[in-house]
Amino acid sequence: MFISYENVDLPLCTQNGYIIYDSYFYSEFYKKELSSIRILKELEGYDIILWMNPNGKISYRLNSQINLISIQKLSLFLSNILGRDIFVVTSYRENERIIEQLKNKPTYNSLGEPGLQIDLSVLRVYELPIIQYYIFNPFNKNKMIYKTQKDNLGKIKIKNLALYNNFIPTNYLNPRNPAGYGFSIRHSITMQFLFFLCKYNEGCFRYLISWIAYLFQSIREEKEYEIPPFLVLIGEKKYKEIFWNILKEIFGWNYCLEITDDFLEKNLNSYKQPISNTIILNLNIISNYTDDKEKNEILLYFLSKIGFLRIIMLDSTEKTFDFSDEYFAINISEKPFEIYDHKTKSNIVYSYKDLEDGINSDLNNFCAYLLALKIEKNLLFNADNNLKLNKKYTLTLGDKIKIFSDIIVNKKITKLDIVERENYTLYNEVKTDFETGIVKQKNLIKLFDILYKNTKISGNSRGLMKALREFNHDFFSSSEILSKSKIGKYFKVT
Repeated sequence: MFISYENVDLPLCTQNGYIIYDSYFYSEFYKKELSSIRILKELEGYDIILWMNPNGKISYRLNSQINLISIQKLSLFLSNILGRDIFVVTSYRENERIIEQLKNKPTYNSLGEPGLQIDLSVLRVYELPIIQYYIFNPFNKNKMIYKTQKDNLGKIKIKNLALYNNFIPTNYLNPRNPAGYGFSIRHSITMQFLFFLCKYNEGCFRYLISWIAYLFQSIREEKEYEIPPFLVLIGEKKYKEIFWNILKEIFGWNYCLEITDDFLEKNLNSYKQPISNTIILNLNIISNYTDDKEKNEILLYFLSKIGFLRIIMLDSTEKTFDFSDEYFAINISEKPFEIYDHKTKSNIVYSYKDLEDGINSDLNNFCAYLLALKIEKNLLFNADNNLKLNKKYTLTLGDKIKIFSDIIVNKKITKLDIVERENYTLYNEVKTDFETGIVKQKNLIKLFDILYKNTKISGNSRGLMKALREFNHDFFSSSEILSKSKIGKYFKVT
């Protein structure tokens, strides 16, 4: 008898069976109160945005390409784009002169909109945002994260300082739909495929849906994101690839990194490439590398990366290496995928291509479901150990202290990716401190709590220091603490 996922009681949050799908990014690149906002918004219509670098140079983005331009050439460049004289002013005094010159002169912009020439034709470069850093943060809806710097007296020092979030959401995360348009969640081929993937095991299916929806909703709604156990998919290669392609379509092909045989062969000497722009890490293990120490080191390096959703794909239940972290294993179905056709009253067996085509046309529908699902966090982080498909291994607090000590003592900044995402200021401070050969004591608990959430020593600096000293007394003993008035208490890291 054919089994449908529709028989599974999943906790939905819908209205009349339909979900209105809002846009992900709602923030503006520029502050609305800028005097030059009309001309800047007009340029945005041509896919042009302007900003200033910390060194005072002007950058602009045109058709996704970023270029530098001198202030002297900026007026000519903008005039050619907009088809009228554009005046570029660099100071408040110069702005006052141009106001007198253009006062009360009516004109039209390139869109045919009327206005005063002063509003439509004057760009004040001192109003442009100063982008200090580029960051990658899928969990922040703002493209521009403004930071006002103040002096010791609380007076504003720099008011246009900003961080630029270079994450670009897919259409599934950031759809552009007519107002009021909704999606039906019934008869989803993607849902049916996932139920099939789990061999129609309801507990496994509920877990898998929660696993995907948790990341989806955390990005869409800027929720605090706790990394759930990683998935181990065991079995049919083609079905694993289809599942992987579903994730890449939803979250972005550029942000889903796959480690394969070919990757390992090509990157033996340069595998520690930056992966800060990664959301999901997939270790697609095809070969058995237990006898190859060098390749095993690469695999273990990627397994140890903290801050990413992780998948491991195996061909069989025989593990190629030991897992030291927590995971949820799924032995996927090896039978042909089929769906009951209500018209013909029979089962239709799908080819791989037909299945992929059907899923691609269904993804909007499926993503609406992900957005509406009420996440069962208890299921996600405390899966039933009695489930036959469930295997869980959890790091002890001692394991976490050992790993954390190694990160600090050996200045392993590459293992602080999640800190870079969640608290860039802290990450940048620690990185600078590592480069100068120190680590501040006050930052240890901050780092530990971001790396390992909800431990019994969360927020307990004394508890952390006690545990660190029990593991590595030579480094973390109180006699090794140094102090300077501008730095505070710190340890030397060489």
